[in-house]
This record gives sequence, C-alpha cells and structure tokens, in this order.
Amino acid sequence: MAGVRDAVDEGANAAEDIHKRIANLPLDVLAQASALEETVEGVRKLQDRSIHAVYDLVRGINHQVIQLANDLLPPPRKAVRSRRKGAKGRKPARRSAAA
Repeated sequence: MAGVRDAVDEGANAAEDIHKRIANLPLDVLAQASALEETVEGVRKLQDRSIHAVYDLVRGINHQVIQLANDLLPPPRKAVRSRRKGAKGRKPARRSAAA
C-alpha cells in the first residue's frame, strides 16, 4: 500500500505546485505596480499558506486511509501450491495398504 500512498502524495505535490504557479500569475502582474508590491507579497504569503494547507490535508487523509486499510484488510496471501500434486507436478507418494 506504500506505493499507493506515495503515488497520491506525489500527485498532490505536483497539483500543489501547479496550483501555486497559476495562482501567482495575477499577483506577478500586480507586483509590477510599485504601490501594490507590499500588499501583493502579503497576499502571496497568505495564498501560499492556504494552498499548502489544502494539499497538506489531502496528503494527511491519504495517509489515514492507507493506515485504515492496512489495519482492516488482511495481508496479501502468497500463492500456495496444491499439496496433492506435490512440487513441479509430480504425483504424490503412494500410501501403503497397511496405513
């Protein structure tokens, strides 16, 4: 299940990065106006914290779901060979008539 957890985390990280880049586009334009530069930086910090909090929540829920699945589901079973045929398809040993 670690593979699933890691894949969701990586997806959330990628989505967070894209979200931040897109959200920063209008702020980059506003930052060019010197009168708004300080305000834009404050908004950018707040926006980054908010976006991070959302994706951190996604990652946290992902970890909890994986932990719950690990706690509730039995571990995967290994393939078991049939004991009647024995290894590599050999016939089982014959029992003596006395047994």
